Amino acid sequence: MLARQREEIARYKWIRSEEAQRDLGTLAALEWVNKYAAQWREWYDREFGDRDDDDDDEGNP
Repeated sequence: MLARQREEIARYKWIRSEEAQRDLGTLAALEWVNKYAAQWREWYDREFGDRDDDDDDEGNP
């Protein structure tokens, strides 16, 4: 899940930075967290349930 969430944040940062015509970086990431993280998590849980198919790209159980 975390890998997919990071992808969404990166996509959002890119879109917002393009709109602003400058790199918004952490500001855009925090904006995504405040605006969309809870809804995204609910969607993810509905879509994938208990499956944690891609989450552990860091090798943790």
